[in-house]
Amino acid sequence: MKKFLIVTCALAFVVFAYFSLRHLVPITGLPTENRETFAIQNHLQTFHPIQEDKNFVIVILGENAEDSCERQLKSIFNQTYSAYQILYLDNGSTDQTADKVKTFCEKENKAGRLTLVCHKQKKADMQVVYDAIHQLSPQDIVVYLEGNDWLSHENVLDH
Repeated sequence: MKKFLIVTCALAFVVFAYFSLRHLVPITGLPTENRETFAIQNHLQTFHPIQEDKNFVIVILGENAEDSCERQLKSIFNQTYSAYQILYLDNGSTDQTADKVKTFCEKENKAGRLTLVCHKQKKADMQVVYDAIHQLSPQDIVVYLEGNDWLSHENVLDH
């Protein structure tokens, strides 16, 4: 009886160890330095699968941004990822921001990517952004920029 109890406990321990620790077995076929990275990426992909071809909507809140709007738009147009739209919100500008944005987009042949919303009177910034974002599709990924911001390099939307 004593031997039976010992064998049963040992067998239960082996089965428990196998099923609870099998995810710790090293990944074979990869160089040693890449195993940990691959395991982490594999683990993250289970919870956050890589999403391909998602549409970005770049929401820009511009107010009197006439001097910086061309640089900003150029940084967006130079992106290597092409699934994006621009929603430019002109919040009561007293300069020529809206005209300059529209002219620059037409000159770059990107007018189809731009939706320009002009408010004649200034509203609260977050109210304008909130109203605009809630008109978008739930699947869109929103990138928020203010009038004097720009994207630092051409691969920002790729990552």
